[in-house]
Amino acid sequence: MPDTSTSKDRGRVTTFLMGDLVGSTAHWLAAPEAMEAALRTHDEIVARAVSSASGRLFKHTGDGFLAQFDDPDDAVRAARSVRDGLAGAPPELTPYLRARLAIDTGWATPRDDDWFGPTVNRLARVADLVSDAGVVMTRAAAEMMRHSDSGEDLGEVTLRSHREPIGLLGLDGATIVADEAESSTLPRPRSTFVGRREEVNQLGALLDERQLVTVVGTGGAGKTRLAIEVAGARPQHAGFVDLVSAREPLEVARQVALGAGVDVEDLSAAATLEEIRAHVAGHIGERDRLLVLDNCEHVLDQAREEVDALLSRCPNLTILATSRERLGARGERVWLLPSMDVGADLFRDRAEAHGVELGSEPDVLDAVEQICAHLDGLPLAIELAAARLVEVGLGELLTDLDALMVREGGDEVDGLGRGRTMRDVVEMSHRALPAAAQHLFERVSLLEGSFRVDDVALLGDVDASALSTLVRRSLVVQERDGLELLHRMLEPVRQVAGALLVERGEYDTSMDELVAG
Repeated sequence: MPDTSTSKDRGRVTTFLMGDLVGSTAHWLAAPEAMEAALRTHDEIVARAVSSASGRLFKHTGDGFLAQFDDPDDAVRAARSVRDGLAGAPPELTPYLRARLAIDTGWATPRDDDWFGPTVNRLARVADLVSDAGVVMTRAAAEMMRHSDSGEDLGEVTLRSHREPIGLLGLDGATIVADEAESSTLPRPRSTFVGRREEVNQLGALLDERQLVTVVGTGGAGKTRLAIEVAGARPQHAGFVDLVSAREPLEVARQVALGAGVDVEDLSAAATLEEIRAHVAGHIGERDRLLVLDNCEHVLDQAREEVDALLSRCPNLTILATSRERLGARGERVWLLPSMDVGADLFRDRAEAHGVELGSEPDVLDAVEQICAHLDGLPLAIELAAARLVEVGLGELLTDLDALMVREGGDEVDGLGRGRTMRDVVEMSHRALPAAAQHLFERVSLLEGSFRVDDVALLGDVDASALSTLVRRSLVVQERDGLELLHRMLEPVRQVAGALLVERGEYDTSMDELVAG
């Protein structure tokens, strides 16, 4: 093989072999003593195979390893030796010794008995794609070989966080998990993402630290769109699970499987909840994955059980959930979504999408600011208001905002193809409330602006303790003013609550009680 080395400090082209045991986390939990013996056997087999093929074993990664070779033919020889050695281990250990193996050749830099660079990072992505036990190599490595059979062409894939596709080959019948390699299941919004850049950064930082983060906010606050944007910027392969139509635990489990890219068609139609969960967890295994669970609020118990089941079995899985209420799962980090502080930018963007060009005259700028302030920076309300400009001017819109919030039906759809009004999203939350909380929710609409807990007593015959339910379900927001805790309904939500009170025929009586109090 030609000498492709340069100065040691500057790096060189070299070949790496990476391997890890399939399902090791589950095995450690189920049979720790057997797994300990299996890992000792694994390490001995790997050390012999790498050494006999003139390689250098330079890193152990939990239940895996990394080795470096000057010649890719030697890496192939070592990989086959590892595979055959593991298959020939004592029968009681072989169930624990199925290994994914991957080979790549490229530029890397040695430092302190370790190797760094894009090739090492790329190899980890390739190893992640190997279907069960097998050996897969990149075309770059195959092109540098002189003697070994390069295997079967598996086509090209675009790895996560890589722009250019790479060719892969499977040795001795090895394959890749194609659906994992090709794309995520994230929706592709049809409108631009405006603002919220700081929120994207904050959520990204939280996901670096926590396995489970739940974005909590009122309906129409933009939780789904933000989660998609955050997930799309992450290095992991991302899956998207929309739970809006799920109701029963089995439906939730199957939706999770679909969003995670897991085929459950092989399972019997009578497969139990545990069988589906085990199948999904086995597919994800120890892969570095991100799963977005959207619209969890109406299936909180089922979503919480799914999250706990997956995270306990998949150590490198991260879940980003959206809900109007926290899940209550183990290790959950709740992140409350604030109102937009750049609502005017969103309003202009959506108006232009409808063909309405707004000028920059002072009165126009003032009107736009007033509209967004009145709507409390709530994205859905702002989008609905912008769409209304097709029919009315800014001045008329300013006087029509409250009626617009309580309007039923409508032809407008958001960037995700959903036709929704503020009334739709608020009434969904309202219907799910206990009777006492429904009663209080409607009457709180009489309190404009911020209010204290004591003010609830002014609303007449209500259960003041139900206020905590409204807060928990994002129908009332809390604000802190120094040492004081205040409460407030976002204005679009308050308008819908007030309309429900009027339609129930209780507005006049409730207002009289408030004035008398």
